[in-house]
Amino acid sequence: MSMILAMENIRKINDELRLSINLVGGDRVPSDITIPNSRKIIFKRGSKISDALEFIQAQTAIQELAIKQPLSYNKDGRDILIVPNSIPVPMNIRLVFKGEKYGLDDCITHERDEPLVEFYDARHMHTDIGQFVSRYGISSLKGEDGFSNKRKPGVGINLNGGVKDWKMDGVSLDAVISWADAVINEREMRLNGGGLTAE
Repeated sequence: MSMILAMENIRKINDELRLSINLVGGDRVPSDITIPNSRKIIFKRGSKISDALEFIQAQTAIQELAIKQPLSYNKDGRDILIVPNSIPVPMNIRLVFKGEKYGLDDCITHERDEPLVEFYDARHMHTDIGQFVSRYGISSLKGEDGFSNKRKPGVGINLNGGVKDWKMDGVSLDAVISWADAVINEREMRLNGGGLTAE
């Protein structure tokens, strides 16, 4: 599929999505929505329409443009990695640094120096980056916390034993850890080079 055709499909889907939401009225998503390409995405009741549209646009772009590799971006000051081809389900990853908010409705402030790595199921918009699955300190994820064996490259992870889809294959997890290391290192260099310290 060409880039032009893919972008046109994305525009059409976004227009139809806006129409289906606007028929209900208000500025909140009222319930679950099946978007025009027949993929059902689960929205948290009361989600902002603007967040819903942004979420759909990102996921649709990945599908229409046949994006295979993880994509890194910064959303509202948060470091996010989209992993569209993780097996068995697509995942969004967030890094949480000291001083940043996280948890249900951002009710917790991260107070430790070690960054956290959060996993979200990209199929379901329970938050603006998906449905929360689990979180780990980066050292635990790498098996460097002193309590578990050091992780070997290519080994996947079971993120939640209660949901069979909430796993990640080894190749995708390798990409997540490499991305996290790169973001952490870049942040440390920026803070140190600029004479700043993390609060």
